[in-house]
Amino acid sequence: MGAWGSQAYENDTAADFCDKYLSTTPLPQLIKKGLMSSNYDEIRLACWFLRHIGINYVYPTCELKTDIEEAIAKIKNILRDDEWLQTWKDINIVVKDLLSALAELESRVQNEQ
Repeated sequence: MGAWGSQAYENDTAADFCDKYLSTTPLPQLIKKGLMSSNYDEIRLACWFLRHIGINYVYPTCELKTDIEEAIAKIKNILRDDEWLQTWKDINIVVKDLLSALAELESRVQNEQ
């Protein structure tokens, strides 16, 4: 087994497993559907999934960059919607989570270049 890091997904066996099953299961399709939604809660959930499994060798590689870029655009739109943000009891927690997701996903795109 070849390994290039210490994370659970940073070895050939795990990468092969993810390639085999994630490319045939609906989770990437579910994420895409969430990203295309007009419902901010569905978009946020899709972004949450990308933060956790949107990693090379885990997520279908040919779709990863496009999906992350779409998630970044959607998060920026949500952050500009003050009316929606004001619906949250603790707006600071929601904004902090969105900003954290944005920074993490942007760093992944920058690291790809």
